[in-house]
Amino acid sequence: MPQLNETLLTNPQMAGVLRRLKEFVGLGHKRSDLTGASGERLKVYLFNVGQGDHVLLEFPNGHYGIIDFYFEGTLGLKEPPALTYLENVKRFHPEKQIVIDFICISHTDFDHVKGIDTFLKWAEENEIQIDNFWLPSGDEFWRVYEIYEKALTKYAKGSAAKDQGLDLKDRLRAIRDFQKSNNYTSHTDAMQGAIRSLHSNIGGGAEVVLIAPLAKHLKKFDEQVWMDFFRWMFEKKVGDSAQANLTSSILLVILRKHKLLFGGDAELDVWTECLDDYERTNQKKHFGPCVADFIKVSHHGSNNSSSLDLWKRILDKDVKVGISAGRRYGHPHSETLRDIAGAAREIGSTVQILSTNTCTHCLHNQNIPEEPLEELVYDPPAYPAEVKQTLNRLKALPGPSGPRPALGAYIFRFPFDSDRVAVAKGLRYDMKRNVSCVYRNSLHRLFPDCAQ
Repeated sequence: MPQLNETLLTNPQMAGVLRRLKEFVGLGHKRSDLTGASGERLKVYLFNVGQGDHVLLEFPNGHYGIIDFYFEGTLGLKEPPALTYLENVKRFHPEKQIVIDFICISHTDFDHVKGIDTFLKWAEENEIQIDNFWLPSGDEFWRVYEIYEKALTKYAKGSAAKDQGLDLKDRLRAIRDFQKSNNYTSHTDAMQGAIRSLHSNIGGGAEVVLIAPLAKHLKKFDEQVWMDFFRWMFEKKVGDSAQANLTSSILLVILRKHKLLFGGDAELDVWTECLDDYERTNQKKHFGPCVADFIKVSHHGSNNSSSLDLWKRILDKDVKVGISAGRRYGHPHSETLRDIAGAAREIGSTVQILSTNTCTHCLHNQNIPEEPLEELVYDPPAYPAEVKQTLNRLKALPGPSGPRPALGAYIFRFPFDSDRVAVAKGLRYDMKRNVSCVYRNSLHRLFPDCAQ
């Protein structure tokens, strides 16, 4: 391979390309983070999947957890990124047994379950061990599927509603069929009821606590409750989103010095009632204060899931806040950003807010480390090594205003021996695009890392 100018190696774009070129021509490139051995830390990938949620947790013992499944093809994704990541682990480390300690479906909205059928099919075909499957209705998920079929027939009137309804039906059926298969050995737990520990030894030491929904939010497993929920999904009635999101879970993950909150699409009323219940039932005695040093913001940063008082209750002293959002609805809402920043000032917290729909200009001006997400690179066509080398050199020569590497995920690391959370922006050098600011006016200045 010809020698490259040393100055190129200091350029992150060129360094990423060089790593891939070494792999192509067999110069001993090692995928350092695909061993599955996390060492002395927990690692969380907040994937950039568009207007939906998809999170991968990698535990210190090398096991995994996944919360929700979504991906958008317009971002260059052909499958849920967690599947791509784990497939690369399997490909490059065939000796490693992939163990998924839990899959959690926070609720049954399409932007949280779209990729579940693809993932479960892959897991079954590759004999991937899944220990826990946490669903909104637990062991009786088959009933949800049957109710959904009725609601689809009754409420989906227009062609668009029917098309999306059938698409979601395929995903729900995949969950039902997976549970009914002879290979299903997972422990299934109901994502509803009292605040309680779902599991006290996930990933070799983490505890996962169900904060929401409470039994009062669902009242009882009732056909009419679910019919009303699905009716909102089909008819898209304005103002009913809070009712629909009553079924969304909130998870608290505890590992040594760190606490992580994953809010699904839970609305403000659910958060408030659950935190009140947490205090009233003295759960602090069992799990400690319900504050976190990492928070996955509920409902993509919608103002329906935020208030100043809420953030004052759940922020720890030094917090990373992650938002999974797309381009369609102006998320995260300006009110949410003000609430987070205002609460941090009042209680003396330091907060860093990171949203997956951050524009290209801001993304590349963030003062955080960047790293290539080679784990998410799909197999290239079977070109000869010389052709691959040439193509990648061409990719590495963008014009002055050409597209820049895209965000694949924000990566959060939680060391055992420290209460500080490290964050990096995982860039995809194989996928370049320019993303404009999600705000259309001066509101973009509210965002903490805005480069304007």
